[in-house]
Amino acid sequence: MVYELNYGFVPGTIAGDGEPIDVYVIDAGEPLAECDARVIAILRRRDDIEDKLVASVGNDRFTVEEIRKRTWFQERWFDTVVEHE
Repeated sequence: MVYELNYGFVPGTIAGDGEPIDVYVIDAGEPLAECDARVIAILRRRDDIEDKLVASVGNDRFTVEEIRKRTWFQERWFDTVVEHE
């Protein structure tokens, strides 16, 4: 599967599936091996055991609709609620 944005995990954390918490980095212009980013939203999956973080490496602000559009390629398969900063 090709992800349309950077997707990874936060080291030292544990999600509902026992693995590190996953994170979408929605505004990096190139693939990242690691980064410092600010969490701007949590995607609460009502039909899955883990939630996802949404992070930004820049200072831009994103609306709930922009977050939904950028993560839709994967989140369309889940019943997800966006908790925005």
